[in-house]
Amino acid sequence: MSSFLSSVRVVSWRRDLLGLGLIFGLLFGFHLGGRPLANPDEGRYGEIPREMLVSGDWVTPRLNDVPYFEKPPLVYWSVAASMAVFGSGEAAVRMTGAVFALGGVLLTYAAGRRLFN
Repeated sequence: MSSFLSSVRVVSWRRDLLGLGLIFGLLFGFHLGGRPLANPDEGRYGEIPREMLVSGDWVTPRLNDVPYFEKPPLVYWSVAASMAVFGSGEAAVRMTGAVFALGGVLLTYAAGRRLFN
């Protein structure tokens, strides 16, 4: 009986994560490239990873060839990776934020389920 209950819990766990992933994936991914990047922030945080890709310098983030250390480099690296895969459009710049938001939703669900069953 215990084996049956644990398999039901695993199926329920996977079903819930899949449902949440689909729902929030659609919500976060809806219209990612539908509007131009907002000034000044989105444009700035899209240009820095683009310059990383063009220059090949993944250590020093630069904006208009001036070192720019406002954010940790992981943000720039993840946006640059998205731009390398999807091109340098608005959707590629916003994809990283959408993926991290989806991960936050799924981790919050997993933690809540683990702590409070």
